[in-house]
Amino acid sequence: LCFGRGRGIALSRAAVVLTSRALPPWVSHLVSLSAKAWSALSPGQKKRTSKIPLQYPGIFTLVDKADEPLARKWQWRCRSDGYVLRSVWGCKAVRLARAITCARRGSDTDHKNGNPLDNRRHNLRVTTHRRNIQNRRTNQTGKRHSIYKGVCFHPVAGWVAYINTPKRGRIHLGTFASEREAAQAYDTAARRSFREFARTNFRA
Repeated sequence: LCFGRGRGIALSRAAVVLTSRALPPWVSHLVSLSAKAWSALSPGQKKRTSKIPLQYPGIFTLVDKADEPLARKWQWRCRSDGYVLRSVWGCKAVRLARAITCARRGSDTDHKNGNPLDNRRHNLRVTTHRRNIQNRRTNQTGKRHSIYKGVCFHPVAGWVAYINTPKRGRIHLGTFASEREAAQAYDTAARRSFREFARTNFRA
């Protein structure tokens, strides 16, 4: 088939529009997360860091220059939650963070800053699955949930703070007049229970 120049340009533009509409809704969030991770680096850190492009334009993962050969040896992709992995025939998917840290079976890898697209060694640590859960951000939404981790709203009691621990399960920390006070109570308990693995609402 042969098209004129004008018609060919029109078809190309239509293809671009169709492609952008077909992208999953979480892609734009990960594009923003990639850019945020890169912009947070100092000029010196950027010199020691490489960008590894993933399956969608604008989404990339960060690795140390020393780990760039490993990262470029395979075709990596990201999930909707931002974790970077590759498929291995006959096995479960392998995460880039585990490949970099050489994590043993039964252990887990944790991103200190909570960004799964930041796979620099300084941001990775090998831990247990229970510890890794404590470093997750809050993802709850709705009228009875808070923007802070470890906080929810009770229609009678008010703002309630709680914490989940491996040994004792959910612990009630008390009720508070404001959402912020409840979040601060959670932070205090989290630092005491999880130490450096605590994902707090406010900086110390």
